[in-house]
Amino acid sequence: MPGFMSFIIIFDIICLRWRRRRRDSSGIGLSPDTNNSAGGGNGTNNGNENDENTGGEGGNIPSTLPEITSADGTTITAMPYAVSTEAEATKLVEESLDSDFYSKNGVTLSSVQFQNTKQGCANKDECNKVAFGRMKKYFIDQDFKQLAAADPDELRDALLLLGYTELPNNCKKDHKNNCTLAHLTGSINETVFNELKEKARKEYENYGSGIVTLENAVLHFNDETEDAYVRFSLDKNNKIKSMIIDYGDEDKEELIRDSKDDKFKGDVKRYQYGIVIGVDCEKGACSPAGGRPIVCESDEKITDINIIKEKLLENLQEEYDDGDLESLHGGTNGGQWQEGDIEKLFDYSKERINALTMDDFNRTDMDNLTEEHTYYNEVTVRSLAKYNSYAKDMKLAYSDFGNIEFDETFSHSSREPGNSERIKTTGVFAGGYEAKHIDPSLIKEELNFKGRAVGSVMYSEEDNFVASANVVEKALPLDGELNLNFKNGQDTLNAKFNNWYDVTVTNNLSDSSKRDIAFSNGDKISDSDFKFRGQDTYVVTDMKGEKQIRADGDAHILEGPATSYVTGSSEGNVRIDYYGDLGKPSEATGYVGYSESRPFQSTGSGDYDRIKDLDMQISFGAKKQK
Repeated sequence: MPGFMSFIIIFDIICLRWRRRRRDSSGIGLSPDTNNSAGGGNGTNNGNENDENTGGEGGNIPSTLPEITSADGTTITAMPYAVSTEAEATKLVEESLDSDFYSKNGVTLSSVQFQNTKQGCANKDECNKVAFGRMKKYFIDQDFKQLAAADPDELRDALLLLGYTELPNNCKKDHKNNCTLAHLTGSINETVFNELKEKARKEYENYGSGIVTLENAVLHFNDETEDAYVRFSLDKNNKIKSMIIDYGDEDKEELIRDSKDDKFKGDVKRYQYGIVIGVDCEKGACSPAGGRPIVCESDEKITDINIIKEKLLENLQEEYDDGDLESLHGGTNGGQWQEGDIEKLFDYSKERINALTMDDFNRTDMDNLTEEHTYYNEVTVRSLAKYNSYAKDMKLAYSDFGNIEFDETFSHSSREPGNSERIKTTGVFAGGYEAKHIDPSLIKEELNFKGRAVGSVMYSEEDNFVASANVVEKALPLDGELNLNFKNGQDTLNAKFNNWYDVTVTNNLSDSSKRDIAFSNGDKISDSDFKFRGQDTYVVTDMKGEKQIRADGDAHILEGPATSYVTGSSEGNVRIDYYGDLGKPSEATGYVGYSESRPFQSTGSGDYDRIKDLDMQISFGAKKQK
């Protein structure tokens, strides 16, 4: 994933947490997680301008995928620029409002007629706009205090569209006598109003006009944050103008489309204020990799030291709460952790941050790893991205899947001119029109889908103690068949490849104990490096959260002795989404990712001095079978 994000919304000052598994774009030379969990390499290349790192922090895969369907210069994605939601809007109005809503506002079921030439609507589509317009009037265009002047009948219709089924005093059946404004607003406080406002905004975006554009589509991006996604913005001619990648935590990147070669480009500047912790063993930790940076990043320069300190303390607290400081390896007893060492390091780091002054950030020597220090850095990031849609040949109407290839160059103010880094990564995406998305909990019948799965597996091997030293990397492109079954609230997905495991995922929406991912028929794999633990069959269980899989460390991951400072890790995720008209799924897209990192003895001497990473990502698309 791109290591640097620009903001499409400019905030006064935003300082981000230095995410543990984000690629290291600071160029400090530090490995934020020297356990090397879930992916190979920390993304640095020692400042060599022509070096490239196709390593996979956060589940990224190398840019060696077969180009199954190219962007054709006009559509970019498999999805059309606009789709109609008129039928869905009519269904929502008919289910939510009284059956006489259309005739009351100018339309009968059998014919078009005006009851009032000034207020009547000519057809159902026009009446739908009236209904959603009332919702917009009271819950989007105004604030809570203005409800006091609402028209009771209009407010009632707006509330029914927002999901109210039993209004006060049964006014749904007899609103003329009982639906007074006081009754309607009695249960709505400012907190409830704000919740309704957000729901109204989404409903109006989906159904208010009867037509939604590609900007309504959300393409989920496989990322460790679990909430990353891609969206498009359109120009006045409804052509794609830019691609927006949102990683959550107000962390967004906008890349502008270059129509000449259908690539997306970005050029941003970022400002970093960092402090390195975990270098001195006597203060709680000592790391062979030279410590760990706590970083505040901003899209503008910061001149108030209190803002920097506040954000650094927040980011330090998050690192501590998430257990990330334990990746610093050693403690106070000859490099061995002792009880209370993490707390000691945490308290000491807080003291250092609280004592900072602006003068401390005059230092720009980011590559000095011999002592704890602060630093200031300006980074210019030039990004080039290619969006590859794989759904066109399948003629998916409301969804898309594929990959995005990133090629980024990072130039640092603290280094010699030209001494920059170039990093290439590829990440998979899948998703579609929000207005056509179907909640799987509402699907009652059994469904079967057939389609295609594409992606890659990356093998990476590197030194344990010296990040990115003697790295071995290779990739295996994947292209295969996919079958997906939905029955009784459970997804069962099977992807078959001729050169890798068959991948089977069971995802029970209500029972977390029935969620797992299985890799079988590994005898097809000619290179044993691409096998998990060298096995032909491998199963991952214990799915954490609704769409998160994590393997049991004791069952799957080899732990090195304490002197190796490595424990190994594994992490995966699955996303499956359904799309169609009027709540009836006709297509499905999603992705599956799983990565494993573990130490091994390269010399047989008992020293776990090498780390092996195996990282798989596939995205898929499928159509419903009759």
